[in-house]
Amino acid sequence: MEDLMSDLVLLGVFLLVGFAIREICKPLQKLFIPASIIGGVIALLVGQQVFGWVTIPDSFGEVPGVLIGLVMTGLLFGVSMNVRKVRSYLDYSAVSLAVIGIQIALGLGLGILLSKVWSGLPEGWGLMGVFAFFGGHGTAGAAGAVFEDLGVPGNLQIGMILATIGMVIGIVGGMIIVNLGVRKNWTAFVSHAKSRPSWTYGGRIPEGEHQVMGHEKVTASSMNGLALQLCWLLLAMFIGGLLFDAAALMFPVAEQFPAMIHGMIGALILWPLMRLVKVDHFVDKRTINNISGFALELIIVAAIATLSLELAATYFLPLMIFSVVMVAVTTVMVLFFFRRFSKDQWFEKSMMCWGSDTGNTSVGLALLRAVDPDTRSNAAEAHGVFSGVTFWVNFFPALLPILLVQSVGIPLTIGLALGIIPLVLGWMFLTGRGGKRGKGSMAPEVSLKV
Repeated sequence: MEDLMSDLVLLGVFLLVGFAIREICKPLQKLFIPASIIGGVIALLVGQQVFGWVTIPDSFGEVPGVLIGLVMTGLLFGVSMNVRKVRSYLDYSAVSLAVIGIQIALGLGLGILLSKVWSGLPEGWGLMGVFAFFGGHGTAGAAGAVFEDLGVPGNLQIGMILATIGMVIGIVGGMIIVNLGVRKNWTAFVSHAKSRPSWTYGGRIPEGEHQVMGHEKVTASSMNGLALQLCWLLLAMFIGGLLFDAAALMFPVAEQFPAMIHGMIGALILWPLMRLVKVDHFVDKRTINNISGFALELIIVAAIATLSLELAATYFLPLMIFSVVMVAVTTVMVLFFFRRFSKDQWFEKSMMCWGSDTGNTSVGLALLRAVDPDTRSNAAEAHGVFSGVTFWVNFFPALLPILLVQSVGIPLTIGLALGIIPLVLGWMFLTGRGGKRGKGSMAPEVSLKV
């Protein structure tokens, strides 16, 4: 518990340093860079990898993998899953699933080509691209461990490097795309500087514009309101953990599922049960969103602070070529197909998907926050619904390396099928749904006339 408190203190300090720098340096505000990203970069620079002024604990590297479960549980908890809900997010599911498929197929192909020049790269390393970019460090670590068990060493290290590169590209490239979208008027909730009040970039919110962080659902004499909402999330994670432990007794492959999925499945079970027995009125979704947001701030700081600069330098050239091609294809797919398929908020959805498909879910949420500072879009919910209905994708870190060792054609076929079929169906049934503003962003504008 002392180590936990020590880590929280350090994370809080860097988060406040990032906030202070953002308040002082106005250009950072105009670039929509959150304080958590700035604080993470400062932590990386002052840490032992660069200047060595502060010792960044090794436990910082575990923060994203642990807290992302709380974030994703919060996204799904309080969301009613039904056919209408799933259908309303078919655009997000179609594009996201297609990106996974293309990253599998393209990564395998690129890996084979680059291995002809850099022969020291491990067998099947191109498959790590989808686990590193779409899954992040945790998923890449899981897939790399499976490769090692199969007698193919090196892919774990490759996966960590790609995940690191992907996170950097996701943050830096994502902010470039965000600012392009703002200037092109693609966004639904933020607008160009000329039409936005100055306080929306940073500083204190003026009187009359304040918003409540949540609502008390019980009296303080019975339980603290914030604690109650946090306990609902923890209960969902507990229920999901029990289910996966039970499933692992019959199906050992269930142990390969990341802990992130436990809380998501638990939320999908707990919330309908609460509605069934009519105790859902004890839940305040706004407070739960703020708890998830707090966890996300800590994730971003810790993830950036622990980027491995040494690993990135060791395999810089081939992995940068690989990463640039993968990210370029992902960017074209996401921006083009969301604009074609989405009825509303196409740019917000594309940023959530792009960040998740290049860095990890944390990067996607960070970019979404930049274009949706007040959490009014449905992009995060769409990602949560997509993650819930496509939980079977989490079999891939355990399954695809095994199939690859047997034959490269099997995972390649799976990738092509996932990459092509959703896009064909989307083109047939979703094309032409866009609205006028931003070709799909029909939500009200956040800026005010001043």
